[in-house]
Amino acid sequence: MDNQHYLDVPFYQMRQKLLLYGYLNNGYHAWGGKEPGAIITDQDLTITNAIKKVFPSTRHRFCIWHISLHADEHLHSLRSSYSPGFDEQYYKWVKNSKTIEEVESAWKELKDKYKHEFVEPLTDKQHNEMKSWKWLENMYEQRYSWVDVYLRDTFFAGMRSSQRSKSINSFFDGYVNSKTPLSEFVGQYTRALQSRRDQEVNEDMQTMKAKPDPLNLHPIEVQVGNIYTRKNFDKFQSEFQACFYCMHDEVNTCDGVTTYVVTYKLGKMVDSQFVRCGPSAEEFACTCGKFETAGILCKHILYIMKQCHRMKEVPKCYILVRWTLTYRQCSKKTGCGSSSVSKDSMVSPLESWNLRKSFMEVHERAIGHRDHYNAIAPLLEDMMKQLDRVDKQHEDLVLEQNASTPAISQGAISSNITIRDPERAKTKGRLRELGRISSGKQVSQKESQARRRTCSMCGIKGHDAKTCGKTKEKVKLLTY
Repeated sequence: MDNQHYLDVPFYQMRQKLLLYGYLNNGYHAWGGKEPGAIITDQDLTITNAIKKVFPSTRHRFCIWHISLHADEHLHSLRSSYSPGFDEQYYKWVKNSKTIEEVESAWKELKDKYKHEFVEPLTDKQHNEMKSWKWLENMYEQRYSWVDVYLRDTFFAGMRSSQRSKSINSFFDGYVNSKTPLSEFVGQYTRALQSRRDQEVNEDMQTMKAKPDPLNLHPIEVQVGNIYTRKNFDKFQSEFQACFYCMHDEVNTCDGVTTYVVTYKLGKMVDSQFVRCGPSAEEFACTCGKFETAGILCKHILYIMKQCHRMKEVPKCYILVRWTLTYRQCSKKTGCGSSSVSKDSMVSPLESWNLRKSFMEVHERAIGHRDHYNAIAPLLEDMMKQLDRVDKQHEDLVLEQNASTPAISQGAISSNITIRDPERAKTKGRLRELGRISSGKQVSQKESQARRRTCSMCGIKGHDAKTCGKTKEKVKLLTY
């Protein structure tokens, strides 16, 4: 997924065991030997084993869309026998539990209430229920990979699904179909990739041109609107608006840590979460885990910041650089190249070309002999560490500048744009050389004329022998 604008990026899964091991190993080396923080895939045993072997420290999560699909397939017999009580208890275990203790308690209640011991011979209904419970117990053993409560300490950028059904179809829509030959696939894939890059550039432009629209003019909302991209500000604004429907009660204070219970109530929807505030008044944690998993502050924390602490801005530690307008300029791939950088500190095209040429020469020599490789590898590691330190300094600097720089007004943008009159058209409507398009009535008239009969008496089109004037004259003469 594109970091700034939530545009999906396709990820291809290889189910063959050896190919998947090789793919992940190549990715591991291509990423500089760094393991990804989290991976979301289908519930596939081959993929699970490969990830455990290649990325032992990576948090692996099962796609919730596929879990729901498998639940509909395996729980049909239990739902038909014990509806609606079974569904209520099942969702209490899976979705509505807020702590690990509640999850374990809900699982025990589910088993005690709906799991029964059957005596041979089994009926078809009993056999199906046993199969459903076998699947449920297997999912319970793997609960650390899909139940939300166990995953609230890992950052997933707000994703719970691998988005394969959505991302792949939308990515190739209009470029590739089931009849596309393999010889054309690479070219069409390149065009689709270029289209996605154009969408990202267009979203960047819209974000820079658009003025944030704070609904309440609260300092926190204005601050975040000047820093976040459009999509991320919309997500933040949704949470900030929801905090107006919250209320709180102070539970206790211990060792400088205050615990509140924050209740969000809108219509029939009621959601209560615990928010803990540290002694520094800038340390917040919520049991919903939205900031830890999605990187956006939840309505519960925002409510405590606004209502209890009367804060005027969000602490820097709760603003992720990946959601900001200047993320591309401050990423480790491109360096910090924001508009505030002076021309003297920018790298010229000639310097860039010379640097690339030097690195290519080093690469050619390093791969030619093991001693050359051993000599250059530690130096490159030291260089990367030094660049990381510089990037960190630049990220802190950009956050400070974004927080202190006011938003550019729409009038300031439009004042620099000159709108010219369009070129005068020589003719109105359709070009003369193309001719005028006939109306439906004219087309039908031409078709009817083409189908007109020829009279057998006079040889003229447009009538037949019965209505021909010569026929009438002939009949009159015969009468006399």
